Amino acid sequence: MSPATLQELVEDLAQQLKAPAVIEDDELRMVAYSPHSVLIDDIRRDSILIKHAPAAVSDWLGRFGLKAAAGPVRIPGDQARGILGRLCVPVSYRGARLGYLWLIDDDGRLGSTQVRTAARAADQAGLLMFGDMLGERMASGVLAHLLSPVDELRADAMRHIDDSGLLGLRGPVIAVVVRTAGTPAPLPQAVLAESLRDVTRGRSAGTVIGLANTDHGALVAHDQGVAAARDLADAARASLLLRLQPDDSEVSVVA
Repeated sequence: MSPATLQELVEDLAQQLKAPAVIEDDELRMVAYSPHSVLIDDIRRDSILIKHAPAAVSDWLGRFGLKAAAGPVRIPGDQARGILGRLCVPVSYRGARLGYLWLIDDDGRLGSTQVRTAARAADQAGLLMFGDMLGERMASGVLAHLLSPVDELRADAMRHIDDSGLLGLRGPVIAVVVRTAGTPAPLPQAVLAESLRDVTRGRSAGTVIGLANTDHGALVAHDQGVAAARDLADAARASLLLRLQPDDSEVSVVA
């Protein structure tokens, strides 16, 4: 039976190959990772802790032609940088690059059979990631209707939420509004969308819905109290700060 989630996929693969596995999206943001019972390096540790590869690491990895790679790429270790060797398998769906599957393999233990296994897992990951993207877009569309001034659109959105099970349990919801303050121009909508996606991906599917508008973003979730609202606000602010320049770091998050 094929894994139903990306988390199950990386855990199964890591167990099969006896190598720590990670899936990142096309911007090297952490999506799923297996438990690590063996040696890992600072790159892997930082990616797990901050959910995103540092810019210097992204630049270094870019030297190996990952964006254009059509198949598995071996990244050599760099002792001076404290980097272990690893295998990178691009994750795509119908030719569109969605992310990367990483396996630490400093001693070159993974042979051709294991690499083929990893490539098959990357194909499965592509299908799962594409499905997740479609689900995120649908949920954002529902939220746009829910926040619409048109009564019919709001009613249609509420019916869809009830029927689909979005936001988890029925009942009150909490909303977090995300906007920038002190910047000469609104944050680009695409940046807001990616920041909100970081937050929604960190929760169970469908329990938090995000929507990026031209001048602000919104997150809606089942009401689990003030602490849950603060957690969403903090997560959104942290994600935005990763994408801002140092002189644009004044971000206002209102819950």
